[in-house]
Amino acid sequence: MAGTACVPAIGGDAWYGVLDPRNVPASRVEALHRAFACSLSAPEIRSSFAKQGLLSREEGPQQMRNVMRAEQAKWAKIAKTYRLQLKQD
Repeated sequence: MAGTACVPAIGGDAWYGVLDPRNVPASRVEALHRAFACSLSAPEIRSSFAKQGLLSREEGPQQMRNVMRAEQAKWAKIAKTYRLQLKQD
């Protein structure tokens, strides 16, 4: 996003992840992770992603939690800095 004299540029990435409910057994989470990682490594999926300018990061559940926490902290800081509030109708 381009900046202005009053507001500096704020960069961001779009990302997608698969979430499950709390308390899902670790064995189930790992099985789902392996299934998605296998699918994402298929040549036709990689080719389709590449044509769309998408990258696949086949990281594990803990890495996804880390990404989500980092993004939440980043955007919370931006919202606080610029006093942004969610408008609810």
